[in-house]
Amino acid sequence: MWLIDLDGKNYTRYDAPLSHIKLDKPRVIEAPGLSDGITFDTEDVYQAKCVLAELEKDQPKYLAVVANFTALNRSLFYLYDSRGKLIYEEILPEECNASAILPPENSSGRDEILVSGQKTVWRYAMH
Repeated sequence: MWLIDLDGKNYTRYDAPLSHIKLDKPRVIEAPGLSDGITFDTEDVYQAKCVLAELEKDQPKYLAVVANFTALNRSLFYLYDSRGKLIYEEILPEECNASAILPPENSSGRDEILVSGQKTVWRYAMH
């Protein structure tokens, strides 16, 4: 996974396990002018969305990323530390369209991460 600035010049590359998978059964999509359609035997994530969260008081922020697959109704959640090291990953059972930060409710100084799916909202916190 790549994080690119608005000018497309500066980037950081992150490990993103399971972001490209081989399908057990190839998927065929109808295409104009092609009688057999287009066959895909792999699936990739797209539309990655990210937020920065302060999960440890007075420490650098973490990068939380949610990415949907192109055709599967699943998403991936990744959490990276300030050095770009992957510290957590999870396959979510539905497509997710938004993530947000929930500011600390007390003096812990720790944000929480909300990830919104089609029917579920996941809440992630550092303890």
